[in-house]
Amino acid sequence: MDPKKVIELGTLVEIEVLNDEYDNQYFLTKISDVEEDFTCLDINLPMAGGQYVMARKNDFVRVSLKRIDGIYAFKSKVMYRALEPYAHIRLEFPEKLEKSQRREFFRVPVNLMVTTKKEVEELPKQAISIDLSGGGMCIVSRTNYEKDSEIILSFDLTNGTKVEEVKGVIKRKIEKEHYKIEYGIEFLDIDNKLRENLISYLFELQRTRKNK
Repeated sequence: MDPKKVIELGTLVEIEVLNDEYDNQYFLTKISDVEEDFTCLDINLPMAGGQYVMARKNDFVRVSLKRIDGIYAFKSKVMYRALEPYAHIRLEFPEKLEKSQRREFFRVPVNLMVTTKKEVEELPKQAISIDLSGGGMCIVSRTNYEKDSEIILSFDLTNGTKVEEVKGVIKRKIEKEHYKIEYGIEFLDIDNKLRENLISYLFELQRTRKNK
């Protein structure tokens, strides 16, 4: 995929810093600038443990971004790191994007009331979310569904956004104590605008939590 067509100002991305400071950790952030000649781009430095992530000059980072048909990634060298006028790193602009084998973008822990049902006419059952991503969610329910079955989910985000009747497929099923069952669900045929709204919501939720 041509990166010039998809990398733009404000794009939400995950970065993995490839140095000894971090081990398979992904950090949510966004692209803050793209040079007009596509020679380099800037990415806001995310925070971890109350401090900016340490990505130094000549370190390599892996950048991932979510598209409707999957996750795409590129590896790039840090040209420099700056804290003014805002904390960011400058990267070499990639020549191409590779489709990643990862199935999911970042997940954020969040407890939401969720209703589930198998068919449109069926009465909804109650569940609680454990985490949420742009591509799916993990819920706990007392309702017994079969693995690989499709269900319909509805829930309200804490910012007031209503997510109504999104279809998902159960990819993981784990039986818990007290007749509870944990389900890992992948959204099916989710509208790209809704996916972006979910990612933006989770980005703001993470930022708010870090600022507290």
